Amino acid sequence: MDFVLDASVALSWVFPDEKPEYSMRVRERLRTEFAIVPGLWSLELTNIVALSLKKGRITKAGFDEALALFTSIPVISDEATFRAAWGPTLLLAVDYGLTAYDAVYLELAQRRKLPLATLDDDLRKAAKKAKVKLI
Repeated sequence: MDFVLDASVALSWVFPDEKPEYSMRVRERLRTEFAIVPGLWSLELTNIVALSLKKGRITKAGFDEALALFTSIPVISDEATFRAAWGPTLLLAVDYGLTAYDAVYLELAQRRKLPLATLDDDLRKAAKKAKVKLI
């Protein structure tokens, strides 16, 4: 079954200090499943990787690894992300006290009726309350 992939999980694959077992299990799923991501996913990853290189959190080799990884994993970008922003996403952000960036993953999982993979504690709590299955 496909699943919604939060940036927090994908980013943990390229940071040396973030290799939780959970994230690696999610990565394994990509061998047989697709990750569905909101339309802003690539920009979110790009921003964090670029800032991490600038601040020295990753090396140039780590940057190159991130670029190779994020352009090769099987993701499907959801085209309805931005249309949902002023409706369901905004309501989820308000109802669950989430940032819009986190609410977009919850909205996508709800709309597509897919499980959510995330390391974000607030998003995990909101998903449980909203009865969205977590990986």
